Amino acid sequence: MSKLDINGFNVIIITLISILFMLLVTKLAQIISENNDDTDEIKINSYVMIIYFISIMGIVIGYIWLDTEKSKNKTQNWILRWSLNIGGIILLIYTITNYWDYMGDYTKLSFISYSMLCIVYYLYRIH
Repeated sequence: MSKLDINGFNVIIITLISILFMLLVTKLAQIISENNDDTDEIKINSYVMIIYFISIMGIVIGYIWLDTEKSKNKTQNWILRWSLNIGGIILLIYTITNYWDYMGDYTKLSFISYSMLCIVYYLYRIH
């Protein structure tokens, strides 16, 4: 991040894109989970899983595809990368904390396992 222009305008754009990403993901998950004719518990589980996997996909896209070291247009990729990462992380934290009681044991186990793998990979990549 040596030659990136960090200013107030870029922070506002990152915030707006993050909020729009979170709204898009939650609305998409709501539409998909409401179309099921299942019980409320199954609808909530599908809602949570959809949000979780789309958030992870956003983080992966932001982290791998929009790598600012390899691209020519560093500022736009930097903004999109941080927007997807921040939006995905906030969605993950929100979903896990608010819907923890509604999730099944295997869903909780998959969330914890995948989150631990991501943290270990991130720490490995930093050091």
